[in-house]
Amino acid sequence: MFGAVLVAGPRQVGKTTMLARLTGGMNCATLDDPILRASAEEESGTFFKDNPPPVFVDEIQKAPAL
Repeated sequence: MFGAVLVAGPRQVGKTTMLARLTGGMNCATLDDPILRASAEEESGTFFKDNPPPVFVDEIQKAPAL
């Protein structure tokens, strides 16, 4: 349906900061937020309807169902 880009690297090197600056006003969803993470885990089928692409999903490894 749509492409994805994974940015991976060591902790605390500026991955999130870099993406926030590069993507400008793009929708951002961080799965550090426990409520958003619970929603992503429990209702993964509707996560991208609630957060339509293009979207920057930070800490996506915390919701493997996505």
